Amino acid sequence: MQTASRRLTRRLLIAVVLLSLVGFASCSSSGPKAQDGDVLMKNDTMVSLSIGVEKIIVRMHDNPTSRDFLSMLPLKLKFSDYAGTEKISYLPRNLSTESAPNGYDPSKGDFTLYAPWGNLAVFYKDFSYSPGLVSLGVIESGIEKMEEMKGDFEVLIEKID
Repeated sequence: MQTASRRLTRRLLIAVVLLSLVGFASCSSSGPKAQDGDVLMKNDTMVSLSIGVEKIIVRMHDNPTSRDFLSMLPLKLKFSDYAGTEKISYLPRNLSTESAPNGYDPSKGDFTLYAPWGNLAVFYKDFSYSPGLVSLGVIESGIEKMEEMKGDFEVLIEKID
């Protein structure tokens, strides 16, 4: 009876250890996570948003929508404020939303696409979950410049080599 109890205890211990290992493995990643499986570009693809002589630097995510956006660069776009939370600009064409999640919960510094309207949205304040929002990247520096801009303004978006 004691031997059967030891075997059961040993099996339970092994099961707990294996489940713990599986849990840790599922939490690991191949790179910093963006949203629902996106990772930052392996080659650290960066873009600059130039407003006059000021530059805002964005680290792009590696997802089909971001890659489609990068294929359009360079772009000169007119941005304007939207709801005191984000600066938006309409793209010349719709971007692919292949494999995109249903929505995203943006934070200050998120560089996104609002797919239903086909516009870029650069968040300078946190906002709530928004269906149709796709994360393209994260602003690494210069978000304060975007927040300071009033009225309509032009931005040149270029890939940084």
